[in-house]
Amino acid sequence: MTQIEMNYAIVLYELKVSEEVILNCKKIFEENPVLLKSLTSPVVDAKAKRRVIERIFPKEMTNFLKVLCDYQTIGSIEEIFRAYTAYSNEQKGIIKAILYCYKEPDEKEIQGFNRYIAKRYGKKKVTLKIEERADLLGGFLLRVKDYEIDWSLKGRLEQLKQILVRG
Repeated sequence: MTQIEMNYAIVLYELKVSEEVILNCKKIFEENPVLLKSLTSPVVDAKAKRRVIERIFPKEMTNFLKVLCDYQTIGSIEEIFRAYTAYSNEQKGIIKAILYCYKEPDEKEIQGFNRYIAKRYGKKKVTLKIEERADLLGGFLLRVKDYEIDWSLKGRLEQLKQILVRG
């Protein structure tokens, strides 16, 4: 994501548009890919784009979307929504993590992961997505932001292989 997309996301957050409205707009774009093509098209004039925005989108979002069209950045709307979610989570003290595991952990283990991540990153809440992956052969792989902890059997075998090759 670029700095421009992040700047738009911050503006959107500071406009205090409800998350429900933003999710609704995101859904409109996802369900109507032709809409984004029309709004980014140089063939469609600015007045037509503004009329479409006023008819389709919630009132709270129309001015924001018009500005994106005026500055020809509406094509980055998906990235802006992604940046908005990341910024909003950061402001609320929420961090996202993905836990890849051979078998799904029990509730006590999940709580342990959540406590570890919250403490390590100084966050209030952790959103932990769990995905089972048989290719790990056992253990887990935890990804948080750009940090990764690999306690999988597959990862340990790979480490052992590297040690043996170097030795």
